[in-house]
Amino acid sequence: MDCATSRELISARIDGETGVDEEHRLALHLSGCPRCRTEDERALALHRMVRLRSAELIPDHTEAILARAGVARLGRRQWVRFSLAAVGVIGIVDALPDLLLGHEHGVPTHVARHIGALTVAMFMGFLYAAWRPHRAMGLLPVAAALAVTMVVSALVDVSGGAAHVLAESAHLIDVAGVVLLWMLAGAPRPRWVSARLSPA
Repeated sequence: MDCATSRELISARIDGETGVDEEHRLALHLSGCPRCRTEDERALALHRMVRLRSAELIPDHTEAILARAGVARLGRRQWVRFSLAAVGVIGIVDALPDLLLGHEHGVPTHVARHIGALTVAMFMGFLYAAWRPHRAMGLLPVAAALAVTMVVSALVDVSGGAAHVLAESAHLIDVAGVVLLWMLAGAPRPRWVSARLSPA
């Protein structure tokens, strides 16, 4: 084998295009030709350099991601979990007569059961969040929407004389549950609020 053929096979071997016979003939030639052996070493070094490079530095966005994800804050806030669990139990116990018996003053049985089912579902969500705090953020929008609509409707009914203040004060437990859920979710705030509160 001459040196020109050897250089062609060196290139072909790097590309994985040589057969067993060609590999054998090239090895024999390289064992006796220092120039081609040097050429082979240079080609292999260049191939490695082209294929391998240092990993690029990637900025660490962990804190920003966790802040946006609303990760539950535990540690000293374990009392929030226990309080939320207590709210969940109280709410379920209070709503069970509506769900099981259809008992709600001035409301048809079918409607009372629907109200009871919705209320039990929300307070079961509170219990689940107390058990699995990392789920608190996902439950927060739904629970907040339910609590806000209940409070608003209660205010409308009280102001219109359709309900008594003491009777509607039962919805305070809904508000308490949402506040605890919000705290468990890491007290998330809208961007515009965070922007105003952050130092200039």
